[in-house]
Amino acid sequence: MLERYTDSQTWYVIFDRSTGARKWWSWFLHRDFQHVHVVRECGDSTLMINSFLHCMAAKEYPCDIFNFMQQELAQDPTAVLMITVHYGAHYKPMPLDLLTCVSVVKRLLCIRSRAITPMQLYRELLRAGAAVVKPHCVTL
Repeated sequence: MLERYTDSQTWYVIFDRSTGARKWWSWFLHRDFQHVHVVRECGDSTLMINSFLHCMAAKEYPCDIFNFMQQELAQDPTAVLMITVHYGAHYKPMPLDLLTCVSVVKRLLCIRSRAITPMQLYRELLRAGAAVVKPHCVTL
């Protein structure tokens, strides 16, 4: 039997530039928004979920969320948002989507939108009321 989740979880959504070789689809993405992953507090540790082309990684780090986010912010991500998801309010099936970093984050956060790029997801999360931890600053 499937368990109905009724709890709330706060996620940090981290947007990054591309660190690897540019792919053909990179030309369709904003240069500052090439990838997205999420982290949340998990007791005394931090859980990170990161989706790549070759795998989806879920890793638990043995430090609290405050220290983990200090390390993440030191690596100068493009932007960081914080959003709380109330899972008890989301039981309508999600539409089918390609398996990308954006689609994984949308499912974890119960975001029903047509966003397919990290920049579109960033804008959608701002509309949904996400708190800005680190704003996107345009660099010339």
